[in-house]
Amino acid sequence: MGAMSAARSREANTTSAVSVRRYELDWLRTGAVFGLIPFHVAVVFTSGAYDYVKNAQTSAVMDFLVAFVSAWGIPLLFLVAGGSARYALAARGVKRYLNERVTRLLIPFIFGMLLIVPVQVYIGRLSAPTPPPFPVFYGEFLWSLALIFTGQLPRGPDWIGHLWFIPPLMLFAALAIPFARLLRTERGRAMVEWLAGGMRGYSALLLLGLPLALIYWLALASAGWMPTAAAAAFAGNAAGTVAFLVFFLYGYLLYLDERFLASVRRDTWIALALGVVIWLGLRFGAVGLGSALINVWWGQAVIGALRGYSGWWLVMGILGLAIRYLRFTNPTERYLARAAYPVYIIHMPILSLIAFWIVRLDMDIALKFTAITFLSLAVSLAVYEWLIRRIGVLRLLFGLRAAPQVNSPASPRPRPTPAARRR
Repeated sequence: MGAMSAARSREANTTSAVSVRRYELDWLRTGAVFGLIPFHVAVVFTSGAYDYVKNAQTSAVMDFLVAFVSAWGIPLLFLVAGGSARYALAARGVKRYLNERVTRLLIPFIFGMLLIVPVQVYIGRLSAPTPPPFPVFYGEFLWSLALIFTGQLPRGPDWIGHLWFIPPLMLFAALAIPFARLLRTERGRAMVEWLAGGMRGYSALLLLGLPLALIYWLALASAGWMPTAAAAAFAGNAAGTVAFLVFFLYGYLLYLDERFLASVRRDTWIALALGVVIWLGLRFGAVGLGSALINVWWGQAVIGALRGYSGWWLVMGILGLAIRYLRFTNPTERYLARAAYPVYIIHMPILSLIAFWIVRLDMDIALKFTAITFLSLAVSLAVYEWLIRRIGVLRLLFGLRAAPQVNSPASPRPRPTPAARRR
């Protein structure tokens, strides 16, 4: 009887409290989205070959910051999306869950592809000696999109811009349905129970990071198998997408059982330390050695494993910090959480236009960075507040509820469980 009671208690722990709001997920999502603004501003000053707008002088500090954030930023967003999908699917059921994803993801994506992305791409073309008139460029852009229906996928990032994040997110949201059903089977429940019980030991983080290590190893190794550089790049992008899927499914899994979250909280500092040390080692310590290791299979395995684990441990460390310190809400968090997705969609053309003018000024890089970041954030929030938030059609096109909530009282928010508050 005692074992049966314990099993029932654990099952209730994984399925109850669906209405509980995981405020750390809201904070992480909001912080990651608004953090894209300084991140994309920093790219303007990096030595990378591509961006819509580039400053004449580059900065090694910006190169460092962009590289570091790239190691964990997008993986963190996918993990948060997976955790959110766990609660959305449990609370709404499959049909409402899918309808919500269409409303919140597909409609804004189509709108953004037709009206947002071409603007930011055209701003990048303005730096050319003789940029085409916008109507000519827009017609060519729409034609390149139409060719997708004939199987001709456009090359390069110009055709999709920063909205590349949405298609894999829509795919992963759909895959969450069979994944949830799998975890509800007898074997699935047994696997969750085994993993959650094993999270009491530090080896659990090592085990969960193994798939990512394998993916990054295969991504490195595949470069030697591919006949052309384009094929190798495609294989690398495909491996990156699979890694993002793993982070998404891990987000779903970790929020199935409080023991996962308790373990992540406990291992916060160890995960952060491991992630930072390994990333710095890959960035600086293995510069000469890495070029030699990359040409042998075991060297590729070592580098791939280190890349996979550095990103995994950094994400776990940041999630642990959020679990420790961000399990609360306030009016600022609620406002920014609603604004995050519209700001994500509109921020790039706004940022690109502001950067287009500011990079031409005779100013220090730090001042340019600060000015572009502040103005991009201010204008994006102003567009959200005075246009998107207050006009019903725009709310729908940007994935918000159709009915404005400008003057309506805030609805009561679910409170964390006592167990969550103690953590």
